[in-house]
Amino acid sequence: MTNDLKNIQNFFTDRRKRCLSVKRLEEEADLPAKTLDHFLAGRRQLSADHLDKLVPILVDFGYRPLDSDE
Repeated sequence: MTNDLKNIQNFFTDRRKRCLSVKRLEEEADLPAKTLDHFLAGRRQLSADHLDKLVPILVDFGYRPLDSDE
C-alpha cells in the first residue's frame, strides 16, 4: 500500500468514521458505491483515478495530502 493510501486510512479515525458519511463522500467524489467503504475495511485498494476524485473532497474536511506544504 502506498503512503498516500495509508495516510487516507489514518485520516479516518473512529470519530471521523462516526461523523462523516462514507456513502456521501463516495457520492461527492463520484465513486462507485462501497468503494471507499471496502478500502477502509482493507478489502480493496483505491485506483489513481479514485484518489484523484476523492482527495479534493477529503481536503474540504481537513485531510492533508502527504505532499501538502500546509
